[in-house]
Amino acid sequence: MKLRLPSPIKGLPAARAAGMALALLAVLGAFVWPSVAPALAGALAVMSIWLLAGMARNPGNSTFTRPSAKPVSGSPGEEPLAVLDALADPVILFNRKGDILYANRQAMRIFGRLAAGSDIRLVFRSPRMLALVEQVMLTGEAKAEEVVFRSPVEHVFDVQMTATGGQGARCVCVFSDRSELRRIERMRSDFIANASHELRTPLASISGFIETLEGPAAGDKAATARFLSIMKSQADRMARLIDDLLSLSRLEMNASARRDDTIDMADLAQSVISSLAGVAADNDVAVERNWEPGDWWVTGNRDELYQVLENLVSNACKYGADGKRVIVRLERSVLSGKAAVRTTVEDFGAGIPKEHVSRITERFYRVEQGRAQTHKGTGLGLAIVKHIVTLHKGRLSIVSDVGKGACFSFLLQAAGNGSARDAVAGRNSGTASGQDISRETAGMMPGGQ
Repeated sequence: MKLRLPSPIKGLPAARAAGMALALLAVLGAFVWPSVAPALAGALAVMSIWLLAGMARNPGNSTFTRPSAKPVSGSPGEEPLAVLDALADPVILFNRKGDILYANRQAMRIFGRLAAGSDIRLVFRSPRMLALVEQVMLTGEAKAEEVVFRSPVEHVFDVQMTATGGQGARCVCVFSDRSELRRIERMRSDFIANASHELRTPLASISGFIETLEGPAAGDKAATARFLSIMKSQADRMARLIDDLLSLSRLEMNASARRDDTIDMADLAQSVISSLAGVAADNDVAVERNWEPGDWWVTGNRDELYQVLENLVSNACKYGADGKRVIVRLERSVLSGKAAVRTTVEDFGAGIPKEHVSRITERFYRVEQGRAQTHKGTGLGLAIVKHIVTLHKGRLSIVSDVGKGACFSFLLQAAGNGSARDAVAGRNSGTASGQDISRETAGMMPGGQ
């Protein structure tokens, strides 16, 4: 009869040490007590075998064994599903009846609280989403489709739905947000359409005058002079539009460029006022400067900030000419808890209706009223202003109403290590503007006048 010993246990040094100790004790007993050696050796051997066999059968009872890994069952409510909360996309798990079993944190944030056991077909009322749910539960095949949800705000999702465990036994639904991508695509499409329209209009005008000069007006010196003047103005309009388009393109291409030069806004403002003296004279407008001597240094790109101020002062002279005066003002302020400089261009003309204020920075948006009809801009000037201020991590503010003029101002962080306390102190003791600088128009889309 053979005695089968349990297989060795790896990682159990204590068990092996116990067995060796018992064997050594049996050998010593044979020399010390010869008469009892056979009985002692047998008893110790039995004890050693019993110890090793017991530890082999119940490794969990030993403090030296490692606990076995917990199996992942995938049942709702178990810890493995908590990993889904770390995903950036909403994920919903539901059964073949349509009852929601689990929704991750992102799904809760976007779609509201999704109670376990609620019917997914009552949560999402989109016909396309309901059809997708029914198809997957019926066929058990994976489906993917773009779905638009319009409540409470519009979201566009690529919905990928997969059935697991048979035909619709359990379904996993993953939502990939494409809202921003679709918005950018629409904006690009609108931009191309608007740019094409803006170029087509002067081109059609020039083409028509050329045909007239070649035909009925051939040899008519008076008509030729008049038509050539109109053609020149239309060509100048196209040139300005192309320049503005190129400016926007350069800004977008150089969005990541460093804008860390130190610029004196007082010197920059004075340069702009001097360069636009002719425009002010043509519109019978007096441009006034309003800032105290002192430190008006900011951080940014001089050429881009010159373009911002030039656009604002030029617009004020043209569209606010009824007020006969334009004020360029510098003030101390605070931006994100740090010292800042506020540059303001204020006119006293016809003003802008409140319903247009939030949209005048959109590309190609125009307020067609009063003197605005006599000054055909490209519709991109304020788009460029907004874009440059945003790239400088600044803030653009617009305050206007009909008959009260318009006030455009932008905040830029001051150069150096000026504190917010110093900025507030300088603002309280600095130039008196009589303007409520806390009024700001927020959330405006890039655009222009």
